[in-house]
Amino acid sequence: MVRVGVTAAAALALLLAGSLDATLTPNVRGTVPTPSGGGDTVSVKCFPDEPCDPPIGMVVTSVVFSRPGHATVRIRAVGGSFALHLVPGTYRIALQPSSGAVSPTTVRVPRTGTVRLHLAVQPNP
Repeated sequence: MVRVGVTAAAALALLLAGSLDATLTPNVRGTVPTPSGGGDTVSVKCFPDEPCDPPIGMVVTSVVFSRPGHATVRIRAVGGSFALHLVPGTYRIALQPSSGAVSPTTVRVPRTGTVRLHLAVQPNP
């Protein structure tokens, strides 16, 4: 009985390890306007796949994806762009800090392929 449990656990570990590569491939890519409304005034250089902190004083915009019954996902838009992997479904989009109404307000993430977003922000009055 113990042997069956160990074999099942090993098979599950191999299955998860094999699918790990697929879950890390971004299926949502996009751009968001910088807080100044134009291009970056400060260039942020980061190493691929490494955490990156912006210079002190630079406003960091996070794009927030949420849907009922699932954890909210936040991603930093460094240099005005972002990329992440989301489970297929329909998500509401918001920005933090909020600088106005974001458009589009929702995105449908497909089972295959990549969705590209070009977010626009209508500033608060």
